[in-house]
Amino acid sequence: VNIELPSEDSLHKLCPDKEKKAILARLQEYRQANGLGCFKALAQKTGKLSAETLLSVVTGNQVLPIEDWRKIGRALDKMGAAHG
Repeated sequence: VNIELPSEDSLHKLCPDKEKKAILARLQEYRQANGLGCFKALAQKTGKLSAETLLSVVTGNQVLPIEDWRKIGRALDKMGAAHG
């Protein structure tokens, strides 16, 4: 199933919960496509977050502020991850 997500520009106009859900869906798809070790390279692209933090986010064990979610979204863009 191919889900079309809004562009990053329009995401900023959504409520933060919807923006987080969209980024989480991309993060989960990225992990599924690239395997467990993929978060190390992605974490480097965020400039702040660790691979362990990204794993905790995917498993629902960590809460992040919207600014960190946006860093993850930009890092996914840099890694060429699809928008759905």
